[in-house]
Amino acid sequence: MAGFTPPPIQDSVPRDAVMAHVQSHEESQQDTAEISHTSHLTRRQIHYAGNVQGVGFRFTVLQIAADLDVRGYVRNLHDGRVLLVVEGRHETAETLIRAIAERMEGYVAETMDLTLPPTNEFSQFEIRR
Repeated sequence: MAGFTPPPIQDSVPRDAVMAHVQSHEESQQDTAEISHTSHLTRRQIHYAGNVQGVGFRFTVLQIAADLDVRGYVRNLHDGRVLLVVEGRHETAETLIRAIAERMEGYVAETMDLTLPPTNEFSQFEIRR
């Protein structure tokens, strides 16, 4: 591990105790890195209303998402709206949402946007039925 040197092993300090301390320190550093990484992640859930079904909305969202490091899904709802659920870095999710707004301008009459903690349940971005 870079930056950490265990103390010299003395006769009175068991080698196992020193190695356990080193391993504990490494695990602590990994936990901190994981928390730091996930703290930049977000989950956005957006309902789009308007003329959003039957106009290629979901396919357009899928095309935009393919160029970004995001995961989640887009699907039609029975009430005529489209639901987008996206997880990724905050900036990347914002890029996706702005691109959808630009490409689908004129089709979207209203949006309802929720920001939630990420669940990391998705492995890809897809169209759901």
